[in-house]
Amino acid sequence: MQRKKIDFLVTVLLLVIGAVISFYFDPSNPIVYLLYLGIPSLFLIIREKKNYKKILWGVGVFGALMGGVFDFVAKLNNAWIFTKPMFPNILIDGWLVENVLAYVFMTLFVIVFYEHFLDDERHARLSKSHSKIFLFLLLVIFIVFSLHTFNPIVLDISYFYLKAGLAAIVFPVLFAFFNPKIIKKFAPLAVFFFFVWLVSEYIGLHNGNWTFPATHQYLGSVNLLGVHFLLKKFSFGSCGTQL
Repeated sequence: MQRKKIDFLVTVLLLVIGAVISFYFDPSNPIVYLLYLGIPSLFLIIREKKNYKKILWGVGVFGALMGGVFDFVAKLNNAWIFTKPMFPNILIDGWLVENVLAYVFMTLFVIVFYEHFLDDERHARLSKSHSKIFLFLLLVIFIVFSLHTFNPIVLDISYFYLKAGLAAIVFPVLFAFFNPKIIKKFAPLAVFFFFVWLVSEYIGLHNGNWTFPATHQYLGSVNLLGVHFLLKKFSFGSCGTQL
């Protein structure tokens, strides 16, 4: 337990250092996520052997594929625009491909942190359900790009972030309702990641790393230390990923 406490303190310290550097030096978006989330993830990976197959699968499926589709549809609806890209010319119909890196680093940190501090079931093999989820997401990607090509009006979704956020938390909430014992296990994780994402959002908004041009996509905002957080970004963006 003493070793885990030290690992947690070092992880928090690395998060603080990454946040301070990102805040004051204002690098491009991919560098921010590398400094803020990538380095702490690397520390935990080096610190103790992990289930690398599951980490790679989770980052690829939930970070790259699901995150990419989500961000692509958000861009179609002008939910947000990233203003400081590293590779501004690598685009798919106006969508910055590098945006996937943000979801990759966020997913990587969540998975690695959970496995390092909370996971007590480490099976190296991937189950059949992993393949089904992967195939399902490939189908979703195919449907999204088909709709975008042949009937793009279908992807014109008002309050996209709110609807997507609600859809994303339905299963975890239902699962917790029918399995209340897990609430005690995941409550500290939820509190921790609330502050991790809150700091990330604050840095991005303070430094102007992204903007929200479509007013019809959001209900309102709340001011925190001179920065306006959109209500849905404040709730889902700060709380949603750990669910």
